[in-house]
Amino acid sequence: MKPQRTPSDFLSSPKEFPLKDLTGKIISYAIAVHSIFGPGLLESVYEEALSCEFELRGILFEKTKGDISL
Repeated sequence: MKPQRTPSDFLSSPKEFPLKDLTGKIISYAIAVHSIFGPGLLESVYEEALSCEFELRGILFEKTKGDISL
């Protein structure tokens, strides 16, 4: 009988989560920005700071294009 896979098995497999390294970097940059600025600022402030961090690190990204109105 084949052993059951756990959720952590999926996260450790590059085949099933090919962007794990990039995702880890993005999360660590977001945490760094938040720890520098602290809580309570507008989302736009964090977005701008994270954009600067991505540019410094050479990560290509696309900023939020605006709010969607219904």
